[in-house]
Amino acid sequence: MKQLLALTFITLLALGTGCAWISPSSQTTSSDGIQVHGHWTVTVTNSDGTVDAVHEFDNDLAQLGSDMLTALLAEETSISKWKIGLADKTDDLFLCDPLGILGFSEPWMSMDAQVSRHPLKLGSPLLLAVECNVRASGGVKAYLTDVRTQLSVTEKVDVHSDIGPIEKQIATFTVHTLNPMIEVLEDQILGINVFISFN
Repeated sequence: MKQLLALTFITLLALGTGCAWISPSSQTTSSDGIQVHGHWTVTVTNSDGTVDAVHEFDNDLAQLGSDMLTALLAEETSISKWKIGLADKTDDLFLCDPLGILGFSEPWMSMDAQVSRHPLKLGSPLLLAVECNVRASGGVKAYLTDVRTQLSVTEKVDVHSDIGPIEKQIATFTVHTLNPMIEVLEDQILGINVFISFN
């Protein structure tokens, strides 16, 4: 009888251990498929070097961004540049000079991003980074309302054609509307980092 109880206990223990082993692996299987994650950090620094504010948020994959992914995988296009786009409340007169370079003003201003990859982080994310001096409308303040990651892509053409690769219009990859808006002042520095990962 004692042997039967011991055998029953060992069997139950083995089954419990087996269930515990199965459970974590079943959680890694998702019916949602591959997700594109974009995480932003916007650091606003005063001209004296003190940090005024740090804003963190996630973004959404734009429809055109989804189209670009499949075009890249099908080798129909290639990326020539990554950019970060900013818009302000007035849709004009907002200027963010890349450090050491004279900038420009337009409803959506786009800056070339520095691009690197972080293989030691989960998902080996892509890092896009820009830094710029704020030139606010009216010389006082501006409000960032929207941010984007953008790609400048080169479209491949028929190998028998005399036309070389064609540089296409900049395409929006991810986008985010800021709520609340980010207030920035003349002569502040914006440091923007965007991590994009696929998992």
